[in-house]
Amino acid sequence: MTIADQPDIYTMPQLPVVNLKHKDDYMQLKQLFGNREVYIVSSADRLAEKSRFAKSFNGASEVAHLVINRKNIDQELLAEGQRVLRQFKNVDYITIDDELSAITSQQIRSAVDKRWDISDMVDALAAEQIVKHRMYRNAPVYKTNIDTVSSSTISGDQVDSALIDEVKRALEVDLITYLKRVDCAPKVIVMRDSNSRAVNAVAVYRELTEAEYDAMRDHPEIKTDYVEIYKENTIVIDLLAARQPTPLHNHLLMIHSEVIVDAINRGYDYSVYRLSAAKLSRVVKAGLSLSGYREIDSLAIMLTSIKAPVAIMLDAQSMLKRAYRQDRDIRSVLTNSRMALLKALVERYHDTVILTFDRAMLYDKINDIVLRENAPDRQSAYGPNLCVPYGDIYNRWLLPRAVTKALHTERVYDIGLNFFNVKASPNYPPVEAQVEVIKAFNMPLLLVDDLVDKGLRLQALERHFKAMQVPVAGLVVGIMSGLGKVRAEKKGYRILAGYYLPNMTAWYSESHLYPFIGGDAYYSGDDLASNILPSVNKIMPYMCSRNGATSGKGAIDFSMSCLHQGLSIIEKIEQKYHDAYRRPLTINRLNEVFVTPRVPYYGKKMQINHSSLPSDIIKNDVIRLEQIMTLIER
Repeated sequence: MTIADQPDIYTMPQLPVVNLKHKDDYMQLKQLFGNREVYIVSSADRLAEKSRFAKSFNGASEVAHLVINRKNIDQELLAEGQRVLRQFKNVDYITIDDELSAITSQQIRSAVDKRWDISDMVDALAAEQIVKHRMYRNAPVYKTNIDTVSSSTISGDQVDSALIDEVKRALEVDLITYLKRVDCAPKVIVMRDSNSRAVNAVAVYRELTEAEYDAMRDHPEIKTDYVEIYKENTIVIDLLAARQPTPLHNHLLMIHSEVIVDAINRGYDYSVYRLSAAKLSRVVKAGLSLSGYREIDSLAIMLTSIKAPVAIMLDAQSMLKRAYRQDRDIRSVLTNSRMALLKALVERYHDTVILTFDRAMLYDKINDIVLRENAPDRQSAYGPNLCVPYGDIYNRWLLPRAVTKALHTERVYDIGLNFFNVKASPNYPPVEAQVEVIKAFNMPLLLVDDLVDKGLRLQALERHFKAMQVPVAGLVVGIMSGLGKVRAEKKGYRILAGYYLPNMTAWYSESHLYPFIGGDAYYSGDDLASNILPSVNKIMPYMCSRNGATSGKGAIDFSMSCLHQGLSIIEKIEQKYHDAYRRPLTINRLNEVFVTPRVPYYGKKMQINHSSLPSDIIKNDVIRLEQIMTLIER
């Protein structure tokens, strides 16, 4: 197919994949065109940006370049580009008109996101296709490093005076008070900011003593609901202290999750917080209530089971574009909605600990694993393996000192919402073509994901790796369940996890619980090339979640809470959009707000009016769920 009205100009097919870093691939490219000369067309500034690539290009001296001269290039970039060009034997230059030279992809991207007319920048037909298929959307052009948090666990006898002073300055807590006991071996967990290394939170926990067990075991609630509590399987948290929560990070909930995961991996089944000893503040008490703890006043403790935790990833803000993700009012609504969501989880899963994770926690663990397992040698700044994120993780962020190539995929449910397959994300090549590109790197793979539970997404992808004989060096995940570990090891994968939860009851992604914000794609018979992706959320009335539903009414109550929280977030986003542009945020404009705009799927030939407000659609779904609730209660 020729391009527009330009004769003898053709698009390169997706296959075969050619990696110009390898001389053999370049020779293959030349063979595709017979005896014709093959040129790489670029500009000096782009070559400067790719100078690291050019240094490792084995066939550099044999590649002909056609370089476009632009008059608005930064002089430093131009000088670097000229230095790179001296590596090549055959270089020709062309100069374009001034009005064309001034047009950049960044200008087009900004204009498209602001819904400006771009017909004076590009061909009218091309402009129509750019808008229709959401090309040049306002997303980061270059990935950056994420601000993470790091945690470390040490024994009480390893605490030195420097750490004691640091914790006292940061959190106004005297650690010595909690380390004086000689009848136990306390563990200290410290959470720091990865950049500044400032202490964000600290926790101290230990095993239940014989005297404490004797005081508890005859209590009516313990004898009735916690008959399996023993000294050897119960921890006591003496201290939880954290900085004030930021708009997106609740350090108290984060340090609590670190404590419980550490305790689970040491074989403990129950967690106790001593109210009297800790002089519990209202903030800490509220945080533990949202984590599934029950207060027993007569014993002055809060108690929960940690045998089979429920985990939730707080990731709704990651679905928003930068301007909305950083808006203070939207962040405030997100924070309030999260508290309500955690309360709904506690009501659904009684006497079970709720562990909250955010992406900063997972990214820190994954970064540490990658640095350890993919350490570069002295001759290279990058490790020997190709890191391949294949889920929702690392869409905008870099893995440290690692060559990274993401697999852009979506989980796509079938008509009956019983099974899902893995297909390419909208406007990305088919999965087979993406794997061909990955194979062209000629490097062993480190697959990266946020969670491995049942491992179904990995199972759907591995057939492509095996068919193309792409070696997999290992699997790196943020959270791993016992089932996920068994299944991965049966397939022969070496799996490394930041957090291991062997008996996880259920796993939730916050964004998947809110319509229009997140979800899984729905297969309607076409490729995923829509401007707005038909999706299903794992709540009623869209689908019935299999995540440990206690009863029909319990599932409805939880779904209703999710709908209300999602509605409050969407209404605030609609308000902010209207204040900025003086027009309503209708469904057909969601691509201006969300990285991947989605719309709930209601059934075949049941189309939503894309001129409607998302909040109006959610309000209708609330009414539908109320009607279902009426039937259940009869």
